[in-house]
Amino acid sequence: LEVPIAAQIIKGMVDGCREAKCALLGGETAEMPSVYAVGKYDLAGYCVGIVEQESVLPKFSDYEEGDMIISLPSSGLHCSGFSSILRSLNALDVNLGIKSEFGNRHRTLAQALCEPTKLYVMEVLNFLKGQAVKAIAHISTGLLPDVQRIIPDDFETCLDFGALKIPDVYGWLAVKLKLTPETLLENLNCGIGMVLVVPKTNTNWRTMLTGAKILGIIKRKGAALQKQIEVRNFVETLEDVSKQFGQFGNNELTDPQNINVQKELTTQAEGRTNTFIAQNGKILTAVPTEYKDPILVMGTDGVGTKIKIAQQIGRNNTVGIDLVAM
Repeated sequence: LEVPIAAQIIKGMVDGCREAKCALLGGETAEMPSVYAVGKYDLAGYCVGIVEQESVLPKFSDYEEGDMIISLPSSGLHCSGFSSILRSLNALDVNLGIKSEFGNRHRTLAQALCEPTKLYVMEVLNFLKGQAVKAIAHISTGLLPDVQRIIPDDFETCLDFGALKIPDVYGWLAVKLKLTPETLLENLNCGIGMVLVVPKTNTNWRTMLTGAKILGIIKRKGAALQKQIEVRNFVETLEDVSKQFGQFGNNELTDPQNINVQKELTTQAEGRTNTFIAQNGKILTAVPTEYKDPILVMGTDGVGTKIKIAQQIGRNNTVGIDLVAM
């Protein structure tokens, strides 16, 4: 483990927690020379939150004709599609250490592609206090599949990019990798990091949500649209952004979304006790009713406990060659 790099990683975690006003309650660092080569790192983490049952989103039963889909701008790729993008760039022998051809030209291409994800926590939580939000979707897979999660079967919408700006990184990727506009919509956020569904009468979003724009209007499903979600003005807007780099092409991004694994985990979760199923089918763990004043915490066991167990059972060889530390 290289201490300077580890310090940068921890600093990033701390900065993120401070910005989102959440606590880093536990963690574990492992040196695993039998698994990872020198200079290779693997990070994994998760957040745990708590919500009152009446505040669970989405609220599909409250949807009305004319409700607005409000978009919040992303700061970059937000880690979406990284595997397929890096694989494709590597196949083209693209040097990520050269100066970026888009955005801040003083940064390297790697730095530009790895722009940290924008955190919406405090801004959106403040907006939620107004009880106006009917649904929220974080665009972490791709714009179309993530918007689909908040459009129930009896509604439809048209996403209009006429008033939106697509960041240069998407135009550059479309040209460099010769990608279709459709594959960008399916696999990347296309400059939109989060969407919220609010009533058509709400205007507070204009002053409370930075950079917010109307992306679409929700309508009752009818014969007006050929698809449940249609997109307008995306190709034209993408052409304006990408023309400085060249022409996009017909290639597709093939980043596996592990849908089958997700379905299997969902099926397993359905068998748990103390669960609550939200209106979009997502399964949440309910706080047991016998808990009168619950406090939510998360803990991660550390190396000390493992060594202690090994000592007590007289099997020190089970500790192995890997070094683990909190």
